[in-house]
Amino acid sequence: MMKKSSFASRLVAWRQAKGLSQSGAAAELGVNLRTLQSWEMTAESRRSPLLKTVEPVLARLAKDGF
Repeated sequence: MMKKSSFASRLVAWRQAKGLSQSGAAAELGVNLRTLQSWEMTAESRRSPLLKTVEPVLARLAKDGF
């Protein structure tokens, strides 16, 4: 069984596949650049009050196949 990728690795893969810079990806997802950078550096997604912020991003990644 294939191990599920972390949120961070899925986010980076999506951004690179779209040919986006971190700034471009942040703008497309409607988040601050520092937020995106923090997400990309996180080894695993964490359950926190910020999950509501991350949910639309996860939906977008899933929609784009990541």
